[in-house]
Amino acid sequence: MITITIHCPHCESDALVHNGRSPNGKQKYLCRACHRQSREDPTPHAYSNERREEIL
Repeated sequence: MITITIHCPHCESDALVHNGRSPNGKQKYLCRACHRQSREDPTPHAYSNERREEIL
């Protein structure tokens, strides 16, 4: 059996617990150390670089 340890992106703690799912179906986690919420495999940008340049 393979165990994957997920760390908090904010404080690098491994004290994460499941905290529901986001609207797009990704798992959400709550850090018990810093009490911040994060998502499983977050997407860095909602818009492509071309669209971002167009908006700016």
